[in-house]
Amino acid sequence: MPKRIRTHAPKRAPKDYRPPSWHERQAEAQRRRDNPSSWSAAYAKAREIRSGERWKNHRLMMLARFPMCQCNECKGERLPATCVHHIKPLAQYPELAYTDSNTVPLFECCHDRIHAEIKKGDRTGNQFSHFREETSE
Repeated sequence: MPKRIRTHAPKRAPKDYRPPSWHERQAEAQRRRDNPSSWSAAYAKAREIRSGERWKNHRLMMLARFPMCQCNECKGERLPATCVHHIKPLAQYPELAYTDSNTVPLFECCHDRIHAEIKKGDRTGNQFSHFREETSE
């Protein structure tokens, strides 16, 4: 068997390199969140909508109309709705921010699970079709 020829040396960290601590990573993440120049225009608009008085009123109205979580997984359980989720992402569809058919009240754990599934690509946009039918009546 022929001898393998090394074409490049493996990359090594400098001797004085120290990986960042947890606190340093958290400080860097907070710096990025606080720096408006690091946001895209769409996310800046979404952040502006969420901090506005109109969104706060719409959120409270949705939680008053539908006090229980509306996700399919806990439909039989009686979990209180604590978050209002945008079915179509707010950053991509800011014009649908205040429409009842695009917002759905969820329990906080369900909301986090749905966002995790969306991030992984396991979730589609039709999981709340039953709720859209209820709000359109």
